[in-house]
Amino acid sequence: WLLGGGENEEAVAIIEAALQSHPDDAHFHFLHGVGKISDPRATGTAITAFERALQLEPDMERARLEIGRLEERRRRYGLAARAYREEVALSSSASEPHRTLGLLMERVGRFDEASEHYRRSVTLDQAQADLVLRRAVIAYQVDGHPQQARGLLRRILAGEYGEISSAEHQE
Repeated sequence: WLLGGGENEEAVAIIEAALQSHPDDAHFHFLHGVGKISDPRATGTAITAFERALQLEPDMERARLEIGRLEERRRRYGLAARAYREEVALSSSASEPHRTLGLLMERVGRFDEASEHYRRSVTLDQAQADLVLRRAVIAYQVDGHPQQARGLLRRILAGEYGEISSAEHQE
């Protein structure tokens, strides 16, 4: 609750004290990383905390995704992609790793791979109209497939993929 309420310094101090008593608790390492995320000067510390959490609990999906996000913030896209790909391989039934990897691939211009991860993410969680819209844009602007783009847009308008929020319309 302290982390969510913006009391990071106090929360980090409490977590660091807990780590002294419980150095092998993956959740405390994860929380330590979360507490450091908002400080750009502590990105390395946050990554180290998430890596330690993964050493102790290799199935901790959130830690791997946070490492990817932090590496993206550092513009270390290869390391970010590696973290996301590891999570995709480990979490075959989760949509978020595909979504996150797709967004990164689009950002670095790997549109075919982005579109494929968007497709997989939507297959796992239908309520992602924003990803279908991104696939339609890639199909139209990059791949030159206007019919495919129109088909995807029709399905969005028919409500097959949930609603697109106003923030997504502005992207």
